[in-house]
Amino acid sequence: MLVVTANYRVGVMGFFAHEAVSAESADGVSGNQGILDQRMVMQWVQSNIAPFGGDPNNVTIFGESAGAFDVCFHMVSEGSRGLFQGALGESGGCTTALRTRSEAEAEADVFAEAMGCGDASDVAACLRAVPVAELLMEAPVDGAIEDPPGGDFYSGGTPRWQFQAVVDGVVIADQPRTLFDDGNVADVPYMLGSNSDEGTLFHVLQAQVETEGEYLDALERRFGETVAAQVAEAYPVTDFDSPQDALERVTGDGGLVCSVRDTAKRAAAAGLDVFLYNFDRPIPIPALQALNLGATHGAEIAYVFGSVGPDVIDADDLALSATMQRYWGRFAATGDPNGSNDLAWPMFSADDDMRLNFDLTLSTVQDFRSDVCALWESIYDSEF
Repeated sequence: MLVVTANYRVGVMGFFAHEAVSAESADGVSGNQGILDQRMVMQWVQSNIAPFGGDPNNVTIFGESAGAFDVCFHMVSEGSRGLFQGALGESGGCTTALRTRSEAEAEADVFAEAMGCGDASDVAACLRAVPVAELLMEAPVDGAIEDPPGGDFYSGGTPRWQFQAVVDGVVIADQPRTLFDDGNVADVPYMLGSNSDEGTLFHVLQAQVETEGEYLDALERRFGETVAAQVAEAYPVTDFDSPQDALERVTGDGGLVCSVRDTAKRAAAAGLDVFLYNFDRPIPIPALQALNLGATHGAEIAYVFGSVGPDVIDADDLALSATMQRYWGRFAATGDPNGSNDLAWPMFSADDDMRLNFDLTLSTVQDFRSDVCALWESIYDSEF
């Protein structure tokens, strides 16, 4: 297969919705410039991939983290239809709440004011005259687009600016969950999943909670008193080795594991062929094991690309990498990851909630964290 990668605008450069910018657009909207960058890449593939030996009629888009959110956005974006025949998202869905256009524009007005451009006769021109370094210092990319819709589950705080995809009425016509529920999505196979310990990575540079009281305080700061009480009941400290472990599980499940499951359920209900996975192999790299990250966010990437060699990992991990590459490759080629003598990957449905579990020994798992995900789904519902 051929793999095409590209950069796209992020943060304030890629997801800035302002009336002055919208006025310059043929569609009269702004806020999803980064998504349109990606669509342009897919259009380039349609026009140019054949001379490289590629098939423009057999394109799979895939991404991890923010890239997985973006894959999901293209699933619901009518303008991206026909540019791809398969979708694959690693650690990211998109069926929790996105900012509305009015919310995003209100935020953009405040940002413009902070940059000294609020009263300018041409706000867009004024902002473009601000040095890029100043824009990024005021609106850092970190903690912006990667944050899941509906809040900053990752760090336990709220970034000053939330520049991320927006329901603009055109590029993303409505809340993605509504478009999935209405069946207004790309009719292509969809493979997606998450990792067992998604949350550990996002707490590496955060202050650790050491007592149950600190844990409960952290939940309340993040979710408010009512939701925090529900989360604390679902994740009691006594179920974990430490309060910090409980908080990291909350971060991973609420931000990624259960939101991915929510998207998978809605995609399956829309009639798509859905294949769900869990990656469960703790990072085997000695230099990172001291951080006790487990199967953290992004841990699967090296296995998918085979980018860690035998000088670092042993034969069992190399075999797992080769196995994952076969599944990923077959999905890209045919829309079905199954084949050869590999363990059968069951198609996902909300009724049986089956997924493939990737560890040194592969297995199928049913109802993975379904009890706590039911709570998170009720929280997601409350955002609308």
